[in-house]
Amino acid sequence: MTEFTQGVCHDGAAILKDGEPMTIEEILKALRVGDREATGFQAMCEAWERLEQIVGFDTGSRRVATTLNAVEQITKGLSFHRMRLANVTRQQEWPGYDQTDTTFKALEVCGEAGELAEAVKKMVRAERGIAGSTAKLEAVADELGDVIISADLLAAHLGIDLASAVAKKFDKTSVKYGLETRLGAAEEEPEA
Repeated sequence: MTEFTQGVCHDGAAILKDGEPMTIEEILKALRVGDREATGFQAMCEAWERLEQIVGFDTGSRRVATTLNAVEQITKGLSFHRMRLANVTRQQEWPGYDQTDTTFKALEVCGEAGELAEAVKKMVRAERGIAGSTAKLEAVADELGDVIISADLLAAHLGIDLASAVAKKFDKTSVKYGLETRLGAAEEEPEA
């Protein structure tokens, strides 16, 4: 009998069929043409519901159309691969990009991390009523985005697959501290 479960693969949530991640196409096909009374189909819907709880996605029911919509929304989300393609493409448009090297890119990551710390400090200042300039969560989110973008540019420059690096480090830390949650080794994504 086919077993459907939920899991995390690469840089996103996944439905697993007998332990192997299903492609979005396979999920959509099963939802569109699957025998909605079959045990396997029900198990896949139940796995999807458990996945919704884990990743905070709420369709509110097991209706196929709603579940299809949720699957399609997740597939349109950001991935490490999409970010890398856009990042490298935009970088080539950036005046002076050809003058950047490893040192410059590493300093860029540090600078963005400093700006993130400053935004957090200003947000905490506002929360505690301390005099001085303040910031909101939106500013922290913007700076956090800059840290991720600059880290990806450094990784691209060094030939590091960021999705694999994050998954490996996440799992290594889980093993080190005896935690059960794992991302699983991310498969190599095509480089831009």
